[in-house]
Amino acid sequence: MSLYEFFRDQGNIVGGVLAFVAGVLAYCAGRAQAQAADRQSVQVRKIEQDRLVREDDISIRLLDGVLAGIDEDIEKEIALIANRGPEKFLDPVIIEAAWKSISKPALTVVWEQLGRREPKWVSDYISMDRKIEKAWCQPRKDNVTINAMLDELRTLRQTVIQLRGALHAETEKVRK
Repeated sequence: MSLYEFFRDQGNIVGGVLAFVAGVLAYCAGRAQAQAADRQSVQVRKIEQDRLVREDDISIRLLDGVLAGIDEDIEKEIALIANRGPEKFLDPVIIEAAWKSISKPALTVVWEQLGRREPKWVSDYISMDRKIEKAWCQPRKDNVTINAMLDELRTLRQTVIQLRGALHAETEKVRK
């Protein structure tokens, strides 16, 4: 019996064995490709997570800088008003100047950064922003006592301090 006759008689078996070997090779190649895709997916998720952490950190630093500036302006006004002397009332012009000296960016400047914060924090920030905006735009016609003005400024400053404290707590979460 020659080799030719063997392959002719056993062709189906030989073809089946070759098909089985080809199937095993295809399976192994597909499995290797799937594992490579899984590793790549993990790497992409890690890179994206790192990017989000960096952007969140930048957002926190930007908002903290804004709040630090507002806090500094409020402190200056508290010091100026507290040292006014024996007067009991403040002239409306002085009140308006005090409020206008508190600088804050327009909401459009910080809007994207606000979207990264918790809803309660955003609500508190917008409330603080509206209070300053209202004081800027609403001229006072009557005299206000120094103590009343100081109370308003101290309350606003307390809000700024709370917002900064919440940001610092978030910074610790982001960095972990």
